[in-house]
Amino acid sequence: MGGDEFALVLLNLNTVEECEKIVQRVLTNVQQPYYLLKSHHITVSASIGITLYPHDDGDADTLLRHADQAMYVAKESGKNRYVFHHHSL
Repeated sequence: MGGDEFALVLLNLNTVEECEKIVQRVLTNVQQPYYLLKSHHITVSASIGITLYPHDDGDADTLLRHADQAMYVAKESGKNRYVFHHHSL
C-alpha cells in the first residue's frame, strides 16, 4: 500500500448493507473540512475499494489486491465514492 492508502477490516457484518452504511460514514467524515487557521481549511476525499470474504477468495494478499483494484475503479469514477470488487475487474 502507498503512503496515502490504508485498509479497514470490518468483522461480524451480516449484510452488504451494513458494510455500505459504515463505508458511507467513513466517506462523510473524511470529507469534513480540516481547519488549519481560523480562515483557512482544506478538504480531502476518499476512494474506497471493497472486497468481501469469502466471496472474493480467502487469502489476505488476494483480498488486498482485489480491494486495490476496486479502489482504482472508484478513483476513475470521480472520487469520493466506493466500489465493490467484481471478478470482471
